[in-house]
Amino acid sequence: MKKTAFILSLVVCALWACNDNWDDYYNGSSSTGSVDTATTVLDCSLIEFFQTHDEYAEFYKLLQDVGAMSSLEADQELTVWAVDNQGVQTAMTDGSSLVDLNLDTTRVLYHVNYLSFNRNQFKDGARLKTLNGIYIQIAVDEQGEIYANDAKVVKTYRMNNGVVHVIDHMMSARMNLYAYIEQLSDEYSMYRDSIILKASVKQFSPESSTPIGVDMTGNTIYDSVFVIYNPLFDTVRINSEFQQFTCFVPSDEVIRDCYRKMNETCQAIGRQLAENPPYSEYPYLGSAELSLANEWIKRASIYNGTLSAEEASQADIYSAYNKQWKNTDKDGNAVQVIDTENPVELSNGRVYMIQDLKIPNNVIITRLKQFLYHYGKIASADTTNLYFCIRGEVPDGLGPSRQDEVPSLVVQAGYDSPAWAEHGPYSHFEENDEGNPCYVVLHIPKDEESTDPFTLSFTPLNPTGMSSVQQYLIPAGEYNLHLGNQASGAGVGNVYFATAELGENGYPYFDPNDPYFATAPASNDCDVALKGVGYTLVGSNINFSLASPWNYDRRGGGGMAQYSSGNSRWNENGGLVGPVTVEGEPGTMQSVRIKIVLTSGTRMRFFHWCLVPTENNY
Repeated sequence: MKKTAFILSLVVCALWACNDNWDDYYNGSSSTGSVDTATTVLDCSLIEFFQTHDEYAEFYKLLQDVGAMSSLEADQELTVWAVDNQGVQTAMTDGSSLVDLNLDTTRVLYHVNYLSFNRNQFKDGARLKTLNGIYIQIAVDEQGEIYANDAKVVKTYRMNNGVVHVIDHMMSARMNLYAYIEQLSDEYSMYRDSIILKASVKQFSPESSTPIGVDMTGNTIYDSVFVIYNPLFDTVRINSEFQQFTCFVPSDEVIRDCYRKMNETCQAIGRQLAENPPYSEYPYLGSAELSLANEWIKRASIYNGTLSAEEASQADIYSAYNKQWKNTDKDGNAVQVIDTENPVELSNGRVYMIQDLKIPNNVIITRLKQFLYHYGKIASADTTNLYFCIRGEVPDGLGPSRQDEVPSLVVQAGYDSPAWAEHGPYSHFEENDEGNPCYVVLHIPKDEESTDPFTLSFTPLNPTGMSSVQQYLIPAGEYNLHLGNQASGAGVGNVYFATAELGENGYPYFDPNDPYFATAPASNDCDVALKGVGYTLVGSNINFSLASPWNYDRRGGGGMAQYSSGNSRWNENGGLVGPVTVEGEPGTMQSVRIKIVLTSGTRMRFFHWCLVPTENNY
């Protein structure tokens, strides 16, 4: 008896040591304290209780079938969550157990806890470890009703060596989040294997292993215990039973649809075809793009705490890794979609299934950038009017113009840098007579005799060949607009932005009857129809002659090392004009219009435009 008591005290101490928040869960000692009026006190043991209460005979038989009698007979106190005979019969026939209930040791042992807990000792949110090592979640509602998981406590008996709480149905043994992901069916294999478990490794745990001898060289031989390590556990321990998490889980079908949308976005913004894409149906997604997507899904799908359906449905929530999850945009349109009606309850949290998934634009897109000299390649007057409109131009004066030499540091960065790979060697440079690369701008001189405002309105373009271009479609959302020009001799002006209406052929169209059609006289109509209120002012009285930040793309804009090879004076974003919104439904691609009006100055030599997605661009 002394030995048994000593071992029991060690167990109690060990349980206390495993959880620093033990006192937060339970009030007072588990084995002492008064009982409430809803508890019937009996002067008998747990075994004697079940032997004399025939209404629980079927449950008692389950305890015998799975070998729980040794625990009931031991000199220790227990808490038993019992159901009546009808509850057992229901559990045997409702399909909630994957094996015969009288063989389901895991589930039956889930109804017994070490130590005894009276009703008045339970606190809402308490978690009790059962004989099978899985935890029960306790809830106490506003009326004082007690629930073990979702099973309501309908009656309580206090015996000499424990407590029996009668519940209205048998519980299903809950596993923790990591174990749940491990056992997901192949319908979820992409999330299970390629996203969460991919980095998991089995490691030997000497502190958990028992030394059983020494080999001939003097090394300790262990009865080895191995544990699973995953880098996720470094900051978010989804295998812990003492933390709570919520996880959004996508099926393979949902992930493939997510890849499809990402592939369409990459194609629309002019990305190159991937070299040896892992999935032939997504030719623009290489290994790097898929790795980026999977990493975002992994870190955006796990949340601290157990989120209610209402909390999980908020417009914006942030994951345990501080990744933004946007359920709806500012206009109330659905972006991500989760099934909040059918949560899966776990021992350390909750799972919701994802019904629709999208990698945010601000993850796919670092920036969108292109050069204006491409407009000089357009030969057709009709196509020219479609893509850009100039007022105050000298006839036949439009065209690409070679200007300042590229700084030596640009050349030193090497033609194999990311910037050269993105745009191609000399794609926006031309060599002068000395063989040195020079910036190429779109040169537009003002017609001094014209009384029209000196204005350039253009649709962003992508080159498709040496002398051909196509419109640059932009994903709907919020961006920061940047511009760059040759600062020397430039003037002062205002910048406007708009989303263009697209015709049935997918291109902007002319509509002289639209009230927001154009501000120029009817005789000079050459602008396209615009969405909403048309142009909005983004920046006013900008002095484009200031070298910093407007001279080409060498200064300002935040310095993106992945494009500038660490050199902060070339291939940056350019001068920040201000935030703009590309109108449209989430996930749609739009044609946009940028208008620059010089209030002083006699020429434009613009070099590039750049759009950088904001956090709101999802």
